[in-house]
Amino acid sequence: MDLSNKVLLYKIVCARDKRYDGRFYCGVHTTGIYCRPICPARPKIENITFYRSSPEAEKAGFRPCLRCRPDLAPNSVQWDGTAAVVGRALAMISRGEADDVSFDRLAGKLGVSDRHLRRLFEEHLGASPIEVASSKRLHLAKQLLTQSNMPVTEVGFASGYQSVRRFNEAFKQKFRVAPSSVRRSMDGVINGGSGSIRIELPVIAPFNWNQVFGFLKAHGAPGVESFAGERYRRSFSMGKAVGAIEVGYESRKDQLSATISISDPAYLRVVIERVRDLFDTRLNPHAHLGDLNAKDPIAACYRSELGIRIPGAWEPFETAVCIILGQLVSVEQARLKVKKLVERFGKKVSGPVFEGCTHLFPGAGVLVGADFKAIGITRVREYALRELSRQVLEKRIDLSRSTDIDKTKAQLLAIKGIGTWTVEMIAMRCLGDANAFPGTDLIVKRALEYHRSEKGDWSPWNAYIALALWKRYAATLSKKSKRAISTEQ
Repeated sequence: MDLSNKVLLYKIVCARDKRYDGRFYCGVHTTGIYCRPICPARPKIENITFYRSSPEAEKAGFRPCLRCRPDLAPNSVQWDGTAAVVGRALAMISRGEADDVSFDRLAGKLGVSDRHLRRLFEEHLGASPIEVASSKRLHLAKQLLTQSNMPVTEVGFASGYQSVRRFNEAFKQKFRVAPSSVRRSMDGVINGGSGSIRIELPVIAPFNWNQVFGFLKAHGAPGVESFAGERYRRSFSMGKAVGAIEVGYESRKDQLSATISISDPAYLRVVIERVRDLFDTRLNPHAHLGDLNAKDPIAACYRSELGIRIPGAWEPFETAVCIILGQLVSVEQARLKVKKLVERFGKKVSGPVFEGCTHLFPGAGVLVGADFKAIGITRVREYALRELSRQVLEKRIDLSRSTDIDKTKAQLLAIKGIGTWTVEMIAMRCLGDANAFPGTDLIVKRALEYHRSEKGDWSPWNAYIALALWKRYAATLSKKSKRAISTEQ
């Protein structure tokens, strides 16, 4: 974002314009803190310097504001152009994938040189990859100190530090206070029950919890996931660790609340990032709306549904398998097939935390040699599941959000039994491709026909356009009669 027009940026700050939340930050010289543009504080323009990212503000010596919590603000790096590379790199850093590898290897996985990656970080964030990684580790540590009852030593290791001494030094340098002092100041107010950790994850409003929750409930994996009231629950495993999680939405605070139970806190970062992926918490729904044609009726569908989010994937392989099982069948039939697959091939959880979360979803190593006859699927679909499992197991296909999206989509389409709709759905939910567009979907096709519109390019909102069309027309355009939907207008 262009930071040269200080007067314009200050007007945005005075208006507390949510469209720019996470797109720039304000460093206040009189207090030494930095804020989001939506912060209630009103410093004078002559006391402010603007920064592209929180790491850049911290690099300049500012501490995060305790009112607007810029250290927890959702990222707003967009999906188009070179920023897409930065977004993928940020996701890898947040998941801890950059902890044990050099940034040369990180850049190589992204298909760019180390020098080019550093240049992109400086251009979009104003800080190097190392500075961004350090900032993310320390902010997670501070969040765990203030929101959990984890011992300080465990907080350091869970945040990605290999030694307590290094953790203490880095924390003191960043926040000018020792980790133990932060913990003592929170005595009596930290939340979470015994053996669990409660984390708050802010989102940028509007956020349609009912939409994303309803989608996950309709397309979930029975036995692995459960839905109690308006709370999402599931069991999971990571490495040798097992755990369970419950997620709800607090509308008054515009944040998700996640209660995590896990046998090894070292995986906490991965768990938190998976929650963000699953509920699409990083989106700023106000950004780039000006790029959409005001007279386009399809774009208008999205404008009226700004709160929708892409239902992501907790575990990409699991979601991909569920999508394949859902090809050309009803939602109810798909859930039944997934339930049979989980009961037959999933591993039972010993002492499940939540009722209904009794199994772990079977991995690629199990399904590659599985006998699918009892599931009741066609030979073509059975082949597709087995081949996908084999290629994932052999690491030939990468379904993570750090993958090369175009390459992975081509690999998926080459598997017999996986068509265009399935590829686009996997790209949308598993790969984090916000430009994925399942144009062959029945509802989407009929909605485009109804509006006499052809598949256009609503970048970077194509996936959100599809979700908006589903939300608006699923109840009417799914009928065989294809009756006019004038009653909605």
